Amino acid sequence: MIANGTSISCTIPSQDNNGQVLPARASLAHGFRRGWTNFKKRLREYRRRRATRQQLLELDLRGLKDIGISPADAEREANLPFWRPQSFGGKACRNSLRN
Repeated sequence: MIANGTSISCTIPSQDNNGQVLPARASLAHGFRRGWTNFKKRLREYRRRRATRQQLLELDLRGLKDIGISPADAEREANLPFWRPQSFGGKACRNSLRN
């Protein structure tokens, strides 16, 4: 209870994606599954970043020019930790895919 006499309540979401009411235990399991799924997605993203940055280091000057990235940008991007997103915004890569 707060000093002015009002109370605050906290509820755990108790509906699945279809809007069906779940018992508390099922709601907890649903939350865990959702968290586990998000963790796996993030892990895949980290692995993809690591592999992509390694491939970026392997490109020669012609390959870097084709995607519109300077050697300095490529090295800076390749040296980022896997949990950091692209430093150059990926604009060069997205533009090269359109052509």
